Amino acid sequence: MVGATSLMKTMEAGYELSSKIKDLDPFIDAFLDREIRLIATLEKAARL
Repeated sequence: MVGATSLMKTMEAGYELSSKIKDLDPFIDAFLDREIRLIATLEKAARL
């Protein structure tokens, strides 16, 4: 249960932060770009 409480606090803090940001598009774009690059790196490593 301790892990769930910690997770909920983290999620609530994230919501509080993101709800005050008017335009989330730059953050979403940066997240997608980073994830796509990380996936490409993992796929490249898997081929080796």
